[in-house]
Amino acid sequence: MALYGNVLGRYVQNASMAADFETTAALVSHWWDDLTGSPPDTIISVDPAVLRALLSVTGPIPLGGQEPLTAENMIETLLVEPYRTLDPGEQTDLFESAVIALVDQLVAGDVEPMALLRALAEPAAAGSLTVWSADADTAAVLASSTLGGPSARQAAAGDGAFAVYFNDRTGGKMARLLRTEITAALGSCRDDAHREVVVTVTLHHDGDPSVASLPVSVTGGGYYGVPAGDIGTKITVAAPVGAFFGAVSENGAPAQITTAVDAGHPSVSAQLLLSPGRAAPWSTASSSRRRMPST
Repeated sequence: MALYGNVLGRYVQNASMAADFETTAALVSHWWDDLTGSPPDTIISVDPAVLRALLSVTGPIPLGGQEPLTAENMIETLLVEPYRTLDPGEQTDLFESAVIALVDQLVAGDVEPMALLRALAEPAAAGSLTVWSADADTAAVLASSTLGGPSARQAAAGDGAFAVYFNDRTGGKMARLLRTEITAALGSCRDDAHREVVVTVTLHHDGDPSVASLPVSVTGGGYYGVPAGDIGTKITVAAPVGAFFGAVSENGAPAQITTAVDAGHPSVSAQLLLSPGRAAPWSTASSSRRRMPST
C-alpha cells in the first residue's frame, strides 16, 4: 500500500505492480476464486515479448479481415494502432480474437515443442515470463529461479543487486514515447564501513505537444491526474537486503518519496510527471555494509 497505493488490490490489471509475485498471485487467485468458485493451481504472467516469441514459432496468425498477426508487426498491430483507431469494445474484440487464434494454433499440434522452448528461453531469461504454483514444492523451486518474479530475479542476481521498477500512472498508452536511462555509481567505503551506491534514473518524453490531441485511450485524457500529452510514471528502486536509503533527489532538488521494505528489500518510490520533450533525472543513494557492485 505504501509503495503502490490501493490500486494494487482494487483492479486486477494492477496486481502485477508488486515486485513480490507471491503478492500478485494471491490477489489474482482470490479474484479467480470469486469468479469461478475454484482457486487456480498455476498463474502465469507474460508480456508482449512472450507473445512475439510464440508468433516466431507459429508463423502468421489470421485476424479476420485484417493483415495476419506476425512477430514483426505484433507491437504496432496490438499495442499501438488499436488505441489510435478503435473504441474500447473494438479493442477488446481484437485482443480476444488474437489470443484465441494464437492458442488454437499452439494446441493444433503443428508446433514443434523444442522450437517453442527455444523461443521462450530468451524472454524467460529477460523476466518476461513469470510462474506461480499453488503446490508448495513447485513454488519453492520457482521462487529461487528467474521465473519467480521481480523480487526473485533480484535475489538471483546476487546480494548486491538493485532493481528499478516502472509503473505507468498516465492511464493511457504513452509509454511508447518514454525513454529511460539507468546508471549506478559505486562510492568509496565510509568511515562506518558502509559503502554508498547512487542509482540514477533519467526519463525522457520523446513526444511533442501534438500528442495531447491523440485519443483518450492513448493519453489518458487527464482522468488520472496526468494532463493529456504528459507521461506520469511511478519509479521504485529496491536496494539489497540490509541496505538503507540516504538522499533522494529529482532535478537536483530533494524529491518527495515513499519508503517501505518490500519482500525484504528496502525500497523507495516517487512519482514523476513529464511534459513532451522534457527529461527528468532522479537519483537515490543507498548504503550497506555489503560490497555492492555498480550494476
